[in-house]
Amino acid sequence: MRFSHSRINCFKTCPKQFEYKYIKHLFPIDGDSTSLILGKAFHRGIELGDVNELEKELDNNQDFLDEGTETNKVIVLAMVEAFFNKFPHHNEGNVKHEVEIKTNFGDNEFIMYADAIVEEPDGLILREYKTASRIDDIYINKLEFNDQISRYCLAIEQELGKKVKKIEYYVAKKPLLRQKNGETLEQFRERLVEKITEDEDSIQYFELTRTKEQLEEEKEDLIYDMNMINNTKRYTKNLSACSCYGKCPYLNLCMREKDAELLYEIKEEGDERNEGE
Repeated sequence: MRFSHSRINCFKTCPKQFEYKYIKHLFPIDGDSTSLILGKAFHRGIELGDVNELEKELDNNQDFLDEGTETNKVIVLAMVEAFFNKFPHHNEGNVKHEVEIKTNFGDNEFIMYADAIVEEPDGLILREYKTASRIDDIYINKLEFNDQISRYCLAIEQELGKKVKKIEYYVAKKPLLRQKNGETLEQFRERLVEKITEDEDSIQYFELTRTKEQLEEEKEDLIYDMNMINNTKRYTKNLSACSCYGKCPYLNLCMREKDAELLYEIKEEGDERNEGE
């Protein structure tokens, strides 16, 4: 079985959800949430390094073509423009975006996509770009023991043979500003860019490291988790997870609602980048 952080996390959250998604390959027809769509577009804008190029892509992106999505497009364009106002030299140097890493831990394949990896003479920098509704002490503290980033460091160092000397987090907070009556979308965008650029808390930077001891412990945990999933014969429900982070997308199936199966479609193995890690 192929593993990723999101797959392992899904199993630990609820084995039944794991079965629906990764064994039966069922996906809600409604598709991705607005927050995930915005997050992907924000990442893409940083990768392109040009807000005008991003705008051209969004003009042909179905997620931003439906009625009522014009504001979302303006918001993400403003966030990307403000990001480069704050970090104008961000893509300089040996920077690679959306780096696929595949490696094996024992007999188990682990796959990941790094938002960006910067290669320097004395090691690598792993970059992560996140969007959030709020950035508080709880959010910041979670970064310190985030197992996803530890697993990424493990996989990168094992596959590339170079040390990850630090992890850089760029966390953008979705702006709360709303379009005013009589304000055009272009005027709204200009106001957003100015506000996000001036606000020190709108896009925050955090720098972390992982020690050798932390990575050794995470490797043991990772192998244990993968073996546990491999040895699972029955996928049970975790009822305490039904309302975590909002309603579980498979709750209709678990409740055996009439015609619930019509709300889902079967998809082939997807790109790990589309799993919302």
